[in-house]
Amino acid sequence: MERCLLEIRGINELYHVYEGCRQANWDGFGAAPVSVRTFQSAYEFLEALPLGTPAPSIGAEPDGHITLEWHHSPRRSLSVGVSPESDLHYAAGWPAEKPAQKIIAQQIAAAAGKAHHPPHEPA
Repeated sequence: MERCLLEIRGINELYHVYEGCRQANWDGFGAAPVSVRTFQSAYEFLEALPLGTPAPSIGAEPDGHITLEWHHSPRRSLSVGVSPESDLHYAAGWPAEKPAQKIIAQQIAAAAGKAHHPPHEPA
């Protein structure tokens, strides 16, 4: 049931954002359009989320990327930007809690290692 809610709420909201932002200047300030590739990348990301993941709020950025956001409170939030190339840019904020700090530090260290020694990327 939870997966169905994510699919319905997330996919419907993603489609509405795409429809409303697929033309250049959709914001009246010169925003880039959200492309079909960006829509597809965001759709694939949503489909890859595990069962039980809450549905995000979905919006578009002036650069044409799609943003997925989860807000619990002003101090607990996660934002993921999706590009047409399926690149993910994310930021998170939550209060420091000792057990969580260690887990987060380990995850950041693993991500930093991947950034420092990326797999071979095709030219």
